[in-house]
Formats: sequence, C-alpha cells, structure tokens
Amino acid sequence: MNTLSEALKVNQTLTKLDLCFNGIGAKESNDLSEVLKINQILTNLDLSQNQIESDGMKALSEVLKTNHTLTQLNLSANEIESEGTQALSESLKLNQTLTQLNLSKNPIGDEGTKAISLLLKKSQSLIHLKLSWIPIKDEGITHLSEALKINQTLSQLKLSWNMIKNKGMQALSVS
Repeated sequence: MNTLSEALKVNQTLTKLDLCFNGIGAKESNDLSEVLKINQILTNLDLSQNQIESDGMKALSEVLKTNHTLTQLNLSANEIESEGTQALSESLKLNQTLTQLNLSKNPIGDEGTKAISLLLKKSQSLIHLKLSWIPIKDEGITHLSEALKINQTLSQLKLSWNMIKNKGMQALSVS
C-alpha cells in the first residue's frame, strides 16, 4: 500500500479508485488518509470488503473534513461499528461535496444510525445513502425517519435486509 500511496499523492489524472477486497485495515487507512489530504483529483473511492473497522474510519474521517473532491465513497462490509460511524458523521457535517455514501454490511446498529440521522439533518450534499444489512431496529429507524422530515437533498435511501418491524415502518411512513 505504501508504494501506491506515494504514487497517488502525485497522480493528477485518476478520478476513480477501487480498492475493494484488499485487506485494508487501520494502518492502511492512515496511509490512505495522507493520500486524500494531498490528492485533489480523486472523486470516487471504493473501499468495500476490507477491514477498516472503527479505528481506520476515525483516520479517514479526519481527512473528509477538508477533502473537497470526493463525491462517492463505498465503505460497505468493513466492520465499522457505531463509534466509527459517529466519527464519519461528524466529519461529513463539514463536507459539502460527498453525494453518495454506502455503509451497508457494517455492524453500526441503532447507535450508528442515530449518528447518520444527525448528519442527514445537516447535510446539504448527500443524495444517495445505502444502509442495508446494518442491523437497524425500530429505534434507529425512528431517528432516521425524523431526519428524513428535515433533509432536503436525499433522493435515494436503501434499507434492505434490516430488522425493521411495524413501529419502524410506521415511523418511516410519516417521514
């Protein structure tokens, strides 16, 4: 990853980077964060199916506060828990360029969904959000539905394969 990181720091043409299934963990996430501080060309980053976890997410979140080029970010299946989701949500409140975010297949649960909901209340840029397979229950859906009442930009929300029951569906139906 170190050689790739150095190359990406100086690259001026690559706009889409797919690094899925590469065993990227917290250390490599730190390296990638350093790249994203410098590279102002990359618009689409796919980090799905790695092991970023919450510690790696914290490192990536710091750089997302100031990155103004990334518009699409796929973080699905990275073992990111609620703590990592909270760091991501805080950073994206300051980011006005990210339009697509995929957090599917991460164990963020209701607490992580609450953090995402707080982000949605403030976001002016997020258009597509995928939250499938993240074990959201009624509590998380209730927070999400409250955010949807306020958010004016989100046009696509994917919630498939969660544990949404009647109470959660009712909350969604009035948002």
